[in-house]
Amino acid sequence: MDNYWNTMVSKENHIYPKGYWENGALTNPEDCILSKYSKEKFWNEEVKIEGLNKDTIFLDIGCGIGRIAKWVAPLVKEYYGVDFSTEMIKKANEIYQNADERTDFFSPPNVYFNVNNGIDLSLFGDEKFDVVYICLVFQHMQRELILNYIKEVHRVLKEGGIFFAKNIPKIESYTNGLTKEEVNEVMKPFTILDLNESGVYYEVKCRK
Repeated sequence: MDNYWNTMVSKENHIYPKGYWENGALTNPEDCILSKYSKEKFWNEEVKIEGLNKDTIFLDIGCGIGRIAKWVAPLVKEYYGVDFSTEMIKKANEIYQNADERTDFFSPPNVYFNVNNGIDLSLFGDEKFDVVYICLVFQHMQRELILNYIKEVHRVLKEGGIFFAKNIPKIESYTNGLTKEEVNEVMKPFTILDLNESGVYYEVKCRK
């Protein structure tokens, strides 16, 4: 695995090629998507999503093996997870289809996993979702893709829909990162409700 890391992963810009995620799904998918987070840590520290209800249609971009579906799906009408890794989506479907009461996973009828192209959200039509969520994904994309995905989120969100964008990389720490001016510019079509920054990331909550 060390050789794979050294040859396939650029530590300078943190861009992981598709092969890395395919391999991770086959060897240690839980570690790849930080599934050891507790339910409390997810809600209180990672997401802080309010207002989910039985009418909500929810999109999780970069879902991996469905790390958050088990917590979100019971609260919403439909949960959709997309990932560009075929193996991650295959694993997600296996987990949720083979779930039983001995695990904390379940297999609700409102969970849908799809492989997307890693470029846009062309799987979906305009104004489909009430909430779009992305976490621990943007820092692994080229900057052009980050900007394009944000534009695509605006397209697939319903009017009044909420976008939670975590881990937007800062240019000071990532060669593929954005400046604060660029974040504000690309978010102009939205109303920014909350914008926080750490040493390496921006985190944005906004409304269409």
